[in-house]
Amino acid sequence: MNLKPIYHHLLTSGEFYAMVNGIKTAIKSSNLSEDKKNQLIAKIDNHLNEFEIAIKRQQSSPLTIEVNQAEQTRDFRFLGFRNLIDSQCYHWQEEIAASAKVIYNIIKRHGWSMHNEGDAKQTSLTKSLLAEINLEINLPHIETTACGEHINQVSIAQKAFEEISIKRDNLEGKEKPLVMSSRKDLHKDFCSVINALEYEAEFNPNESIKELIDGINQTITNITSTAKARKTRKENGSIELEPEVINNEE
Repeated sequence: MNLKPIYHHLLTSGEFYAMVNGIKTAIKSSNLSEDKKNQLIAKIDNHLNEFEIAIKRQQSSPLTIEVNQAEQTRDFRFLGFRNLIDSQCYHWQEEIAASAKVIYNIIKRHGWSMHNEGDAKQTSLTKSLLAEINLEINLPHIETTACGEHINQVSIAQKAFEEISIKRDNLEGKEKPLVMSSRKDLHKDFCSVINALEYEAEFNPNESIKELIDGINQTITNITSTAKARKTRKENGSIELEPEVINNEE
């Protein structure tokens, strides 16, 4: 009766909240004694509400929503440009294919999968890409491949992302410390509950604790598999489209 490992470092704030809340629900519906359940739930509740309020405030902020939208637009504009050039490398007109390959190599140098990088790195890579692609020596290749408007749209999307990010960062400077501190406090209490359950399973094994641990392991699997799949997609160059959300179901 062992609890599965929890990859805390892979979990977003929303996923960590969902995991803790799911385990709390499993404890509530378990067949443990009422005293034991109340004791465990009280420990979880010690900082759960504070953490929930903090991440809801952060995630429901209009600026956070705008940043997510601006980030997605920037990714789409880059992918549209990148994929156009990629396809033109196989153009039946040799001149177009040759120019496309020049631009293709420029994109490769600055980051073929830059849309999967963190915000700061992606911004740096996008700026360096735009700086090189717009050099006078490359203008004939832009004209030949007719990708000028695509490049312009990447530039517009990058500027829009930077502007809204600055506003968001100023706001998060006030709210992010609360998210981090409340998560740290909740994590400490959460680990205490997990340790208590593992102790109970080892020194007082019974059907009730076995069923509870089975349920908790299912919750852990559901949440961590999502986080690990996201990590794999990122490593493989896939794009994330959906902003983080809180699962508030009990």
